[in-house]
Amino acid sequence: MHENWLGAGSPSGPCVGKLMRWRFLLFLLLSVHVQAQIFSYPATPVNCFNSNAGYYPSADLNRCTLPGETPFSTFSVPAVGSSYIDANFGSIITILASFKDSGPGAVHGYYSPSAFSASGKYALISVNTLTRVVDAKTGAVIQPFGQTMFGNVTGDTPTWDAFSDDFFWWWSGTKLSKYQVSTGVRTDVLDFSTLIDKRTGRAFGFTSIAAGGTGDTSNDNWKAGFSDQAHHNACIVNLNNLHVYCADYAVTRNGVTPVIITTDGQNGSVFVSKGVDSVSHKRYVMADTFNNYVFFSPYGRSKRWGVDI
Repeated sequence: MHENWLGAGSPSGPCVGKLMRWRFLLFLLLSVHVQAQIFSYPATPVNCFNSNAGYYPSADLNRCTLPGETPFSTFSVPAVGSSYIDANFGSIITILASFKDSGPGAVHGYYSPSAFSASGKYALISVNTLTRVVDAKTGAVIQPFGQTMFGNVTGDTPTWDAFSDDFFWWWSGTKLSKYQVSTGVRTDVLDFSTLIDKRTGRAFGFTSIAAGGTGDTSNDNWKAGFSDQAHHNACIVNLNNLHVYCADYAVTRNGVTPVIITTDGQNGSVFVSKGVDSVSHKRYVMADTFNNYVFFSPYGRSKRWGVDI
């Protein structure tokens, strides 16, 4: 190999090209080696060990045992309605549902939207994919909903009304729907397939509208969503009077064309701010797409939008 690199060929011969390629490869390897960072502990952690040497580096002590900590898989979950004190933080934890008492797949939604109603009276959970309203203190079932799907907790999660414990709202196909807990009555309040778009004077014509499962009702009762891919609109609804504001988030701005959010919401969502900004006096809406964020603010009484990029 040494002879080939420095062989009899002239500097302009084929061996030089081979040498340059080897040097370039060596440079890449050295660059990668220099950029690699190795983590080291200031002091060796106590009572810690590597739980999976085939996956974690041998020096990575990723699991620790703390004095007085309940061993893994030995915690006995209390009955629904019972409470216990969290050993780490000292907080009181109340069980609202469990596999044993409620059935399989007992979960709540994401951290946002909140599972709790306006005053914290109720909690919205899912048991085996079916939405259920329970008492937030005892776990008692208020509305089980039988086998009828009212929203989809962790899918397109319903959001509670900002002012009333008695209502929650969700997107359903092309519609905005609400449910009254005390009466068990569902009402479809808006249908974006036929609703007139004030910008054009024609129907929106959406084939779906959703929220992607994340985000919450604002503190003053506005709800956000996004349309089907063909219309690529971000929308918010004032739930107090059902006024609608929509805008095309996929328009090229500042040389950037946002990626269109897929109908299932896997690559983005739309969020409304918790209220009106105290400095700008604007209400902001953010379309979170795969490659950037687009910010909007509705203004005046019209159904048009101001756009802030």
